[in-house]
Formats: sequence, C-alpha cells, structure tokens
Amino acid sequence: GDVCSGAGQGCRDTNASATSLRDWECVCPAPQTGVGLHGAANCTLDECSGATACAEAGQVCRDTNQRPSAVGDWECVCPPPSDSTATGGAAVCEYDECRNAMCPEKQKCVDPNVTKSGDWTCECLLPYVGMRVGGGAPCTHDECDVHSADCTSHGQHCVDTNTTTDNDWACECLSPDVGEPQLMGVAVCQTTLECIDYHAVCEAAEQHCRDPSEALGDWLCECIAPYSGPDGAQNVTVCTLDECAVVCPTCAQQDAAIAGFCEQHGQGCADPDQKVEQDWTCTCPAPSSGPAATHAVAVCTLDECTEQCPTCAEGTCGDQLCHDTNASSLKLNDWVCRCAPPSSSEAQRVRVQNCTYDECTDAVCPADQACFDPDVTTHPNWECRCLPPATGTGAMQAASGCDEYNECVPDLSVCPGCAGGTCEEAGQQCVDPDVSVEGDWHCECAAPARGHRTGAPAVEADCVLDECAESCTHCARTGAENVCVQSGQACEDRNTSVASTSDWACRCARPFDYIAAVTALATCEADECHDEFGALGVPGAVCGNATQDCRDPSWTAVGDFMCSCRAPAEGSATGRAANCTLNECLIAYYNDTCAAKGQLCRDDDVATDRSWICQCPAPSVGWELMNAADCLTHECELEDAKACSAANPPQLCSDPNPRVDGDWSCQCAAPTTGAAPLGAANCTLDECEADCSTCAGTVCSDAGQTCHDPVATLGSRKDWVCRCVLPHVGSADGGKAVCVFDECTVHAGVCNDADQACTDPVATPEYLHDWTCSCRAPLQGARTMAPAECTLDECSTVGKVCGAAGQTCRDADDSPSSTGDWECHCAPPAVEYDVAKVAENCTYRGDCRLPEVESVCTAAGQACVDDDKTEDDVWRCE
Repeated sequence: GDVCSGAGQGCRDTNASATSLRDWECVCPAPQTGVGLHGAANCTLDECSGATACAEAGQVCRDTNQRPSAVGDWECVCPPPSDSTATGGAAVCEYDECRNAMCPEKQKCVDPNVTKSGDWTCECLLPYVGMRVGGGAPCTHDECDVHSADCTSHGQHCVDTNTTTDNDWACECLSPDVGEPQLMGVAVCQTTLECIDYHAVCEAAEQHCRDPSEALGDWLCECIAPYSGPDGAQNVTVCTLDECAVVCPTCAQQDAAIAGFCEQHGQGCADPDQKVEQDWTCTCPAPSSGPAATHAVAVCTLDECTEQCPTCAEGTCGDQLCHDTNASSLKLNDWVCRCAPPSSSEAQRVRVQNCTYDECTDAVCPADQACFDPDVTTHPNWECRCLPPATGTGAMQAASGCDEYNECVPDLSVCPGCAGGTCEEAGQQCVDPDVSVEGDWHCECAAPARGHRTGAPAVEADCVLDECAESCTHCARTGAENVCVQSGQACEDRNTSVASTSDWACRCARPFDYIAAVTALATCEADECHDEFGALGVPGAVCGNATQDCRDPSWTAVGDFMCSCRAPAEGSATGRAANCTLNECLIAYYNDTCAAKGQLCRDDDVATDRSWICQCPAPSVGWELMNAADCLTHECELEDAKACSAANPPQLCSDPNPRVDGDWSCQCAAPTTGAAPLGAANCTLDECEADCSTCAGTVCSDAGQTCHDPVATLGSRKDWVCRCVLPHVGSADGGKAVCVFDECTVHAGVCNDADQACTDPVATPEYLHDWTCSCRAPLQGARTMAPAECTLDECSTVGKVCGAAGQTCRDADDSPSSTGDWECHCAPPAVEYDVAKVAENCTYRGDCRLPEVESVCTAAGQACVDDDKTEDDVWRCE
C-alpha cells in the first residue's frame, strides 16, 4: 500500500484469499487510467473523455499528449471543410466560402463572416452596384451619377429610366417648366401659367412648383431630391430626409458606389429627426451595446460571458466562472473559464476540465483514522479510513467500525492473534463469524464435509459427511439434483462419518416406503386407485371425491391414474379429476319441458350443470334458462309486412307488441300522415300541418292567419290557403292573405236598434272608426259611429206630381212625424200665387205612368208593374 500511496495511487487486491499472494496492484486515481502489478502504474489522462465542449459544438476532441502532467493541451478540431482547431475549448470554425462559390462576370465574391456558412455574397463591380447572398446579384448603374451635370447646368433634372441598361438617361424639366424628357440630351422646357404665379410659394419652402395640366387649380409643390414627401396641392408639402437611407453630401452615405459610414464599421445607422439635417448617428449592432454616436463610430461593448454570439461562451463554463478580459466589441474570443474557489487551477480558453483541490488539507479525521481524497477534481468527496487491520470508511465524516475487522484477512505482523493462514495451510477455509469479537475465527472442514474448529484446523472428529445432502463423486448428489429425490424417492445416509462412504440408499415414498436400494434407485410398485392407497388422501381419493371411476394403467409409475366420468356424463383425465360434460337436453324431463311449448331444447355449455335453455322456433325469437321461453314475433320482419316498404312512397312498419300476433300496421312516413292495420295505409298530406318543400310552414301563423288545405292528398300540392281571422275577412292561395275588416260586423246592432243601415266606407284593418249609421229611404240622414237624426222630405217621394205639372214641390216640415204637408208651387213667371190650384186636384198614379220608366220595360217586351203607387221607385218589369 505504501508503494501505491507514495505515487498518489490506490492499492487493490484482486483476490483476498490467503492462498493467493502477490496479486496486489496499484490503480491510477480518476480521471486517470492505468494499472500496475506489484508497483506504481504508468498513468495516462485522456482529457477528451471528460471534455464535452467539442461535442456540444459539433467538433472532434483530440488529446495528443496523455501524460497526467500535460493538462489543458486537448484541442477541438472543426469538421470539414473547415480545418480550424483550438486548444482547451471549442474552435472558431472558419472557412472562406468564396473558395468554391461562383459569381457571374463583372461581380466579385465576398464572405463577410468566415465562421458562418451560407452568407457568401456576390457584389457588382463599379460603376454597377448591387449584391445578393448565395448567388449572382442584380446589378444596376444610375447613369445620372455621371451625366447629372449635363441636365442641372440647364436647370433640368437627370433621370435614368432603367438602371440595368446603358444609354437611357434623360433630362427632365423642373417646375414651373414643363416639356417632354430628352433622351441623352437637354429637354425643351416651357413654363406653365400657374407655376409662373405660384412658384414663389414652393420656392420659399425650397420646393419645386409643378403644373401637371392646363386645367386651373391643379399646381403642386413637390420635394427636391434627396428630400421626399407627398405632393402638396396648391400649397407647400412636408419634406423629410432619411440621412441613413439616401445618398447626399450630408448623409451617412455620400457616394452611391461606397458603403455608408456606419455600415463600413459594421454598425447600424439611425436618423432621429428626418426634418433636421446632419443628425444621423451610428448605433451598436446586437448583441453589443453602447450609446449612439453622431457622425462617428459608436463605442460598443460585448460581454461574451453573458450575451449570445458566435464567439460567446453561452454556458460553456457550466458551474465554473466565466470572465471576459476585454468587453470591447472589437476584442472578441478573449473570454476564459475560471475554477470556483477553493480550487486554484489556472484559467483556460474554454471550460476548465480539471479544477483540482485536495480536501484533506482542510478535512479533519480522528487520530486513529487517515484522510483520503480519491478524486481531487470532484468535491466534496473526501473520506476518513480506519487504520489497519480495520477497513471501515466514512464519506465526509469519521469512519465507523474501526474496532471491527475480519481476523481471517490480516497477516500476523498486523494482528498477532489472527488466523494468519493457519486454516489455508491445512487445506481448510477460515471464517470470522463476528468481526466485532476477537478470537472467534475458526477453520471449516474441507468440502464436501461440514464442521469446524475455533482457533485451529478442524480434525476428523469435527467433520461430518451426509452423502445425501452433499455433492461428491461417491454421493447421491453428483450435480444440482439428488438422484433419489429427482426420481421421487427419499435418500438416507445412516453413517455420516467422513470415513464411511458409499453407504447412502434410495427409499420409495409411501406406499412404497418399505422398499429401499443402496446407492441406487429402488423399484417401487403400487395401485394408485387402491382403496387403501386412496384412503391416504392421495390419487385414488381424487376420483372418488369427484364421484368418478379410477383406473391405474401402470403400478410402477406415479401420477398416471385416470379419472373417468360416470354416465350419462362424458370425459376423462390423467392424474386429476376429469372435467365432465353433459348435454342436459338428453334428459327427457328437460327436453319435454321445451317440446310442450313447441320450443327447442339446447345446451350450449355441456361442461356446466343447469345451463340448458328453451329456444323459440323461427320466426319467433327468445329463450329462457331452464324453462319454457316467452317468445316474441317481430311481425315487421314477415313477408306480409313488406307491403309497407313496397308502398309508393315507402311506409314504415310498426309492431307495438311482439307478443301479440296480427297487430302490425303500416305508418305513413313524414311529411304524410296515416296508418292502416295489416296493410299499406292511405296517406294524406295536410300542407298546413306537415313540414315539406311545398307546405305552408309558418307563413299563415306568422301573419296571424289560419291555414286550410282543401285537398289533403299527395297528388294535390301547393293548394293550401291562408284565411283571415274574424272579424277580418280575406284569403289567399299559397301565401299571406290581404285582410279586410268591415266594422259593421261588430257595430251593426247600434244602427239596427234605430232601424238604420250600417256602412263601413273603408273596410281595412288599418282604417278604423269610420263606420256610419244611415237612415232608411225615404228618410235621409247619416252619422259616424252613432245613430243618425233622420229627416223626411216628402218631395223626394211625391214630388213628381208637381214636376209633371211643371211646378216645384216644397215640404214645409221635414220631420218624419210631419206628413201630408207638402205643396206644389207654381214655377215662375207665375209668381202672383204661391200655391198652384191645379195641384190641389192632383193624384199620383205610380211610377209606370212615367215615360222614362215605362220605356225600360217595353224595350224588353215586358210590362211595367207598380204595386204600391204611394211609394216612389218600387216598380218592376214582368
């Protein structure tokens, strides 16, 4: 052990037996590997076995020097096509993709970041500009960059209509002038009328005036490049200048062929106020940070320990400390991992794999124990170990059991009272039954004998040999099984002395126990079905207990007896009771029970008693366990019931009670209604009640009307009628009715009581309270919503008497109660007398004497009849 510990290695004894000596070896401490037999090991340290930084970065780890003293020399190798490497951490894999990338003619390839794949770019050669990542760029050339002065010298503006082709630049007129652009030359411009008057408004705001047409009131103010903004209708507009987006003398990019100032330094550009010139700033790109700088490069910082970027640590240090020695964004790849206290290992480029710290420098163990740190790269893992001969260990605490040790293991120089190989020298094994008790070790007899002696080798008297229990060449047990027990017999060794061998015997088991044979199997015979044998509670009783018959085909074999079922049951089994089967329908009583009801007896489970059933004959269905069944007949499945499905349209069959015959019926399918027993029904379709494409639905009810279907049959469709509800009247075929409301149907009694007639001049529900009572002829008079005050002008009935004489009729009192007071008055010029004498002798002979009345009848070949000559307008033709 001193040899190993002196080399900082552990000692291991592969076989602690006293007979196996000089097999100890020194073992290198983890994570080193190596073993040395009888001496210090030649240890190696493959740092790649514990390094994960390479694999996490998709790289291969390589440790060319595996000496334990060569720490931190492992390196990560980038996968092809990159050939970059890095010692002590993940490599920054660099590969210029322009080695293989192909850009078109007059373009160049640029790889802005050789650590990133897929970002190679084709850039156009001057004077063309343009770029594209991963392929040929669309190149453009603004010819006005060269020919602008040709136009501006004539107060005009240069325009390149197609920057992908040459010789297509033109000069354009500036407001207030107008004119067609001139290709590759100066345009012919004319000043428009409105800009002559209003150009000063635009120029005061440093803008151009433009008059797009000869119409009045359409002049505009427009921004002058590089400013931009919407056109101002008859007024100045708001012009802005994004000094980061355009090229101008005060902008971040002053030449179209050269990248902007901020872009050249890998920073972003921001224009905080596009109405103010020369305020653009350079900003730090993510993940770096820092204040923006006006017209200057921003000072950016990037802590590679906290941010995420291609060169950042991003968790590489794990439980160790990350430190960025220079946080400037211009100084990258300078972060290191440092071991956390109390370790004192040096900082590395990537995570330190072996932060070492021997915890025994601070740990305290009892005086009779020693401190040991098995792995100085891991903590806490120190332990206290008991001093020899004890072997106890305590993890990060004092060891227990230091007063306990196996007296068979130590040599006599360490433990004078121990066995020290005494048992092994006698060919026996040493055993210490209680490591906490001294002097209790003993030597056990050599196998296959059993026995022991405490403190000394065992002698013959201490050892016994049971040839039935042990395994030896002369024992009953030569392998895993005893030859007697393996054949179902008992083994017996009557003399277990080690000097008495080959005297074991096999004895037959009951009832063969009176038969035995020395060092061999006994020949055993017995009838397993014998009553005496069965009474012992073994095979014969198995059949009898199950009320089955037993038969033993071989008396020398055990377990071959056969149990057979007794009739009428069937079945047999060897070595156990049989599973008897019985078709219970073979029993007359059970079969007759079903037959008496015209049903079939069936036993589907012959292995189970009381499982027979009565089955109903077709077409009836149903069954009953151990009794006649209650049969059901689904009459809708019979041939006659097909009349329902054969109807046009098909009808539904209904069988309300399957236990009753002859109660099936055909039911009409929706939307029709109707049913008929034992045959097809005469279906009706009431389009007022049903739901169908031609039905009324809620058309009538939504209008507060009633629906009526005069012919409710399938052949009569779309004949339903909406009818108004009284007192409203009206109807309509196939739609909502227009209802009228004659108020006399409600209020006629008021007029009838006064012997007057009721009339409603506008009989609609919307126009109410206009009903009128009118006096009956010859009375005159009418009143709305009340009886009228009637008058009687007798001249209206008898006035013709006066008229026939050329005179006029006057009724002095038009009261109905004042009659006979009418008079004939002479017509002018006979004015000297008011009353004509001739009228006093006048009589009225009826309407038929009037020529205009009589001619009506005679024209039709009929006679005029006037039955009441005292009433006017009561004549008739016969």
